Amino acid sequence: KLEGLKKALDKIPSKIRRNVKTITKDMAVNYDWLARQYFSLAERVADKFHVLKMGFETLQAIRIRIRQDILTAERKSVKNRNLIKQIRFENEETIKELLARSRGLLFKFPNQWSERQAERSKILFREFPEIKEAYWLLLEFRRFYESKNRKTALAKLQTWRIHIQNSNISEMLNFEHQVISHKTEILNYFDERKTNASAEGLNSHLQRFFINNYGIRNRDFFHFRVKLAFA
Repeated sequence: KLEGLKKALDKIPSKIRRNVKTITKDMAVNYDWLARQYFSLAERVADKFHVLKMGFETLQAIRIRIRQDILTAERKSVKNRNLIKQIRFENEETIKELLARSRGLLFKFPNQWSERQAERSKILFREFPEIKEAYWLLLEFRRFYESKNRKTALAKLQTWRIHIQNSNISEMLNFEHQVISHKTEILNYFDERKTNASAEGLNSHLQRFFINNYGIRNRDFFHFRVKLAFA
């Protein structure tokens, strides 16, 4: 929480904080405020994995919207006693099963698909061109992070924006808006290619440590054990 972070950072002398060169963070407003207030000389970098996570969530939102539209149509057909005939595609999946089971393949590059997923993707993209277009747009954005330098990345980003605008997919336009709102911080990644992966890993270990020690009564001793384990 913001107040807890402020109290912790207030204990660090400003002279030390001014020596911080780079901060990697997600795009939350609170973190941005903390970075500006407490590390005014540091370069702020939008963490690569948080940006990509937002893109994946956008793609999944399109899949979920389409599936919900189909469920709504099915509900209305039952109410009106005009049942929709359930068809099965060549992989023996219904349209609802196809959409539900396509979640995993949308996170992967095509060369990472299993044979089953490759067959499913072929049907999915044929039946839902909007999902296909959004998937390739996100794939283009993922490859933007493979740029060798900031200048190349900026050129790729501008090209991607044109493709997004031409797509007219509402969710992808929202994602593009978020990316451009944090454009400078996203491009700052290409200066030194820093991420907060090590911090995320530490947080993950801490969470497991907390779970294994759930119900402990002596909080001071618990903090002592955390310090020994993670210092």
